[in-house]
Amino acid sequence: MVSEPSSGDSDHLSIRLDSKNYAVWEFQFRIFVEGKGLLSILDGTSKKPTVPPATEQALERWTQNNARVKTWILGSVDPSILLGLRLFSTAHEMWSHLAVTYTIRNTARQFALETELAALKQGDRDVSAYYNESVHLWTEEDLLLASLSPAQVTADVRADRTRSRLMRFLMKLRPEFESVRSSLLNQENIQFDGVLGRLLQEETRLRAQEQIDARPVAGETVFSVERTSDFDASAYAAQRAQFQRRPASELTCIFCDEKGHVQKHCRKHNFCVYCKRTGHIISDCRTLKNRTMYAAAGNPGAGRHDSTPPPRAASSGPHAFAVQSASAASSSLSAEIVDKMINSAIQKSMPAAINSAFAALQVSGKAKPWLLDSACFNHMTSDSTSLHQLKPVKNLQLQVANGSHLPVAGMGSLANAHVQLNNVLHVPKLYPNLASVGQLTDENCSVLFAPTGCFVQDLTTGRLIGRGNKCGRTFTLDRLSSRESSSAFRPIVNARVSSDLGFPSVSPVILSDESNSQWFLWHRRLGHPNSNRLQHMFQQKLLGDKTVFPSTSLSCSGCVEAKAKSISFPSSTTVISDPFHLIHTDLWGPAPFTSRNGYKYFALFIDHATRYTWVYFLHLKSELYDVAVEFLTMIRTQFGRNVKMLHSDPRGEFSSTPLLAYYKSHGILYQKSCPSVSQQNGVVERKNRHSVELTRALLLASSVPSQFWPEAVATAIRLINYQVTPILKNVSPYYALRSFHPPYARLRVFGCLCFVLLPRRERDKLSSKTSRCVFLGYSDIHKGYLCYDPSADRIRISCHVVFFENVMYYESLSSSSDPPLFSSTRLPVFEDDGEQDEEPPPETPPETPPGSPDSPGSSSSSSSDYSVASPDVASFSSAESSPPPAAVRRSTRANFGKPPARLGEFYAHSVTPITILTRYSHAKNDPRWQAAMGEEFYALDQNHTWSIVDCPPPSTPVVGCRWVYMVKYHPDGSLERFRARLVAQGFTQEYGIEFEETFAPVAKMPTVRTLLAVAAVRNWPLFQFDIKNASLHGDLKEVVYMEIPPGHPDSSPGKVCLLHRSLYGLKQAPRAWFEKFQQTILGFGFHQSRNDPSLFTRTTPRGRVVLLIYVDDMIFTGDDLDGISKLKADLHAHFHLKELGHLSYFLGIEVHRTDRGILLSQHKYINDLLDDHRFADCLPVRTPIELNLKLGKDSGTPLADGRIYRSIVGSLIYLVATRPDIAYAVQVVSQFMAAPRTDHLAAVHRILRYLQGTRDVGLFLPSTGDFQLRAYSDSDYAGCIDTRRSTTGWCIQFGSAFISWRCKKQDKVSKSSTEAECRAMSDCGSEMEWLSRLLGDLGVAIPTPMVLHVDNTSAIQIAVNPVLHNRTKHIEVHVHYIRDLVGAGTIRMRYIPTEEQVADLLTKSFTTSRHWFLSGKLMLRDQHQFGGGC
Repeated sequence: MVSEPSSGDSDHLSIRLDSKNYAVWEFQFRIFVEGKGLLSILDGTSKKPTVPPATEQALERWTQNNARVKTWILGSVDPSILLGLRLFSTAHEMWSHLAVTYTIRNTARQFALETELAALKQGDRDVSAYYNESVHLWTEEDLLLASLSPAQVTADVRADRTRSRLMRFLMKLRPEFESVRSSLLNQENIQFDGVLGRLLQEETRLRAQEQIDARPVAGETVFSVERTSDFDASAYAAQRAQFQRRPASELTCIFCDEKGHVQKHCRKHNFCVYCKRTGHIISDCRTLKNRTMYAAAGNPGAGRHDSTPPPRAASSGPHAFAVQSASAASSSLSAEIVDKMINSAIQKSMPAAINSAFAALQVSGKAKPWLLDSACFNHMTSDSTSLHQLKPVKNLQLQVANGSHLPVAGMGSLANAHVQLNNVLHVPKLYPNLASVGQLTDENCSVLFAPTGCFVQDLTTGRLIGRGNKCGRTFTLDRLSSRESSSAFRPIVNARVSSDLGFPSVSPVILSDESNSQWFLWHRRLGHPNSNRLQHMFQQKLLGDKTVFPSTSLSCSGCVEAKAKSISFPSSTTVISDPFHLIHTDLWGPAPFTSRNGYKYFALFIDHATRYTWVYFLHLKSELYDVAVEFLTMIRTQFGRNVKMLHSDPRGEFSSTPLLAYYKSHGILYQKSCPSVSQQNGVVERKNRHSVELTRALLLASSVPSQFWPEAVATAIRLINYQVTPILKNVSPYYALRSFHPPYARLRVFGCLCFVLLPRRERDKLSSKTSRCVFLGYSDIHKGYLCYDPSADRIRISCHVVFFENVMYYESLSSSSDPPLFSSTRLPVFEDDGEQDEEPPPETPPETPPGSPDSPGSSSSSSSDYSVASPDVASFSSAESSPPPAAVRRSTRANFGKPPARLGEFYAHSVTPITILTRYSHAKNDPRWQAAMGEEFYALDQNHTWSIVDCPPPSTPVVGCRWVYMVKYHPDGSLERFRARLVAQGFTQEYGIEFEETFAPVAKMPTVRTLLAVAAVRNWPLFQFDIKNASLHGDLKEVVYMEIPPGHPDSSPGKVCLLHRSLYGLKQAPRAWFEKFQQTILGFGFHQSRNDPSLFTRTTPRGRVVLLIYVDDMIFTGDDLDGISKLKADLHAHFHLKELGHLSYFLGIEVHRTDRGILLSQHKYINDLLDDHRFADCLPVRTPIELNLKLGKDSGTPLADGRIYRSIVGSLIYLVATRPDIAYAVQVVSQFMAAPRTDHLAAVHRILRYLQGTRDVGLFLPSTGDFQLRAYSDSDYAGCIDTRRSTTGWCIQFGSAFISWRCKKQDKVSKSSTEAECRAMSDCGSEMEWLSRLLGDLGVAIPTPMVLHVDNTSAIQIAVNPVLHNRTKHIEVHVHYIRDLVGAGTIRMRYIPTEEQVADLLTKSFTTSRHWFLSGKLMLRDQHQFGGGC
């Protein structure tokens, strides 16, 4: 429902649109309208109701909502823009107008923003103002970038942009922030929040320091470390008088020539000789100060210098203390000056509330409180009785705020009922007790302050170890435990304060200095031991007789990075007793062996309460949606329950968009494990392991072939459901779900020998009545057993089975006379249909309720379908005569690596998108295939393909027919449509009687590349068309009869089809179709090219129209758009023409076009090839063939089956159409197709690994370049180790685009490298001549002479100098042919150095750098480099 907006709604729009801020305004306005529920009005989704049955009320409601949005737009734009919106009647029109008008200026605004960001510096601003200005510009830049290229802004890009901004922000700070900046830049994973906090702290410190250094005034507080004697205030008095005489603005530094300070305080000039840092001198060195304090407390080795200069320390409050060493040399202020300044500061800056609060703490007769002090360098107390292990300290005094001095008597540890502290100074005259914030942070604790109190957190363990209250503006520490005993406090989750403490959520900040601690020094010296071990070594004085201040726990980044361990997983506390409340699921696969039905995956569904398991088998992952829906529907139907929660691993199979929508629509809560944490899905992971182990045991113990793994898995799941388990208190999952025991009497030994009673139709009176079979499991849709008959290569489903459970079928083969296991003929699965003997069956398996192992409601069966038993095994169907064709898809998982070792025996590869049917009996029950067959019948009828006539005489041959089913996909792998095609069985035709000529020309690949290159240079549009049922348009000259196809409405007996038009499958169909198309297109005034018969052109006064045809796929292009439109209309009148829009996918080649040119790639083809042969996740290599690899016909051992080798090489040969970088490697492996060996297969596998890393590479045809033909020719002399024949390699370039190339072994042995070069030059010259004529057909005049680049000077001399004929007698016609071309001025020879010879890539292998250099010369480009990802 749409909320009713108030009249003041538009007042919430704080930003008004002007000509510069459209991106910000659009972002604000869209969110505002979406919050009001009227976004559909704005974006045009909600249309104005105009057609009944729209009621007047609906029209009125839409009009009111439209008026509201228009009012908001008009009220949030500048008046100068408002006048231009009066012409629009709807809010959507106004919105679109504003977007078109003002979005185009985003690029200019982005440039202006980049200029402003580049010029932005801190300057005179404070840190907050500088940060706020930066954030404002960054926000506007983000909005502009999101509007310009939202798809390209990934998480990595945003992270890189944030890091870059942080670096620029820090580098443009003023020089005085150098110390903090260098510290931040050396940290890892710094965030803006932490950076801003550190900078604000540093800014506050700098301001206080400048007030102290530049112009001290009355009331200013100064604290110092000073000696108890030898004090001289004259230097300070003189300096103070000098500062009082001259304003700071008039001071000039003689070192940096800047005003406001003198050389002594110049940060650019000062250099500390102690810490080796700039910005201060040794007297102000904080590092030295810390070491001095430790040395004064009895720590040896605290510094490199014997005397300690007096450092200053800024104070944050009146309770600041400084160490006063009797052995330290110092020049400081006089006591009178300090006392006067401190009293003035206290009176001027401390409110009365603090004085009263502080006084309230000093109540006599009560225990002294512990106050938290950030300016106190060490814990201090006056109560010596509470200290343990107290050690005396000499020559150490403290100076307090009023200037007086307090002696330090000793140091010890405090441990009482409330507070536990280490290294506490005993100051007898001190009141109250002080807890140092700095010392707590040095011990890797975080002290956090809040309006209601404070707390101390151990950053190592995340536990809260202390807490305190706020009294006025002073914080007291009421409770502090040691870090070892901090278990009394609950841990802080995610470093946040627990709400039960009453504190706001504050993220702790780690402030520690590891480098200055002896504890960390020895920790690093001893190789990073743990805290307890180092503590014992210090206590035993093994590291010297010294006193240190050990931290109770370490905060060593090296230990955290090197010793990190996975957190132990607690036992599951999930207690669910309600069945189907929680379902665990997982997908297993791919399997290493494709089953008889083509299955490669199985999905498990496990009920958490009963541990009952269901298994579903899949051909491919894309079937998971149907499987999941089928399972959830089965639970709802058979058990009357709804699944409430579904849990899986984080992979995307169970979280696809359709499944998530299904979960949401049915109220199912979907959960998944954390990434890479399979332990959180332990129930199904353990079940996976159990089922695979049991499957392996069944197969190995019975010696059943691995192709029957689905039957073994189904049996294993059934047996697991039947077995008792301690998780269920020793009852079986079957009993827990159904409340009765499973039918154990029906179980048989998997893989045992069995005898199945044959139907009468399969036996005669004297033959055996049974067939020897192997038992493979139980059927879930029949009351029978699944038995495999090797003699017939079929699955028999029968209840008339006799088992020999002590005999394994495959172990008894040695004594058996059965035929071989796998025969060449595959027959369909059949059922017992009542044709057996009429005697009663021996025993009928017990019936079970719906959803039981014997009667699930999840699947049905036809005469050729079967399903392996149990509801635990669902949808085990379609045992075809052969597995479905393995059409593959692109993998969506990013680099999941190798499978676990325990699954090694079942790891496999390919997947098929959708199960392809092979029988009409299967397809007739599927509405999708019914619609496809109906469409084919309609096309055949409209084309008058046949007439129904009486059967001819018996001597007249009649051709059979069958249906062929296929699924067509878009280039991105998504489903396009289901296709059913009626195919004649032309293999029965006889030459000379039923057909004669069969050849039909098709377009050559160089012609396709040449046409696209010309279109790219001349900017011609490219259109793609398809002729529906092309072969049906050809007229038959012969008399051909065909059987009536299955499913035809007129299937009367004694009738056949007399064919008038050609049909797919007929021998003469391609020839007839091309002749029909040729006659038609020539009748339109087109000219057929003599250089490629598939190319047709027509010249008109407006330009040229070009048509290229490959069977039924056509490309239209040219500069006469009217002529192209007329051609489309003419073809529509003769054929069923399907317009496919602009050319994008042609003959398996993806065409990507931009203003820069055209990129031809076979990305999808490569993905399918890699998936089909299990190389989708292999480790890629950088070159397609090893360097200097020479393969011979006897290399390696022969392959047992060369079909896979030939299949891969055949696919690679077609891939060379756009990938000349693999041409040489493919040429090498294609020589061994007849008898491949292991070394040859290894070379093929390397090519696939190379393609894995370069699957996005394609051939680039630039849109710029001249109309010159250039060629590069080369040869590899005697490269073949078997025949010593040379290899020819050449490539031809049109402008900047390579349109033709070849890599081929020469047909004769060359006696010299010159002869080999001449043969290559001759072959290349022939191609150049042909291409020049072909380009002439396209209206491109090639200037002559064309340049042929060769790197052999002898071959060039022979070609251009006829005097050398005595040396060239053995070369014969090749040299004469190239001489004729040179003499006629057609070709000009030009020498090119070998380093620049592009054709080298086509003749030999190279190193990685050389290979990629030559690939770049051949214009091979990555898709993402070409157009951002194409």
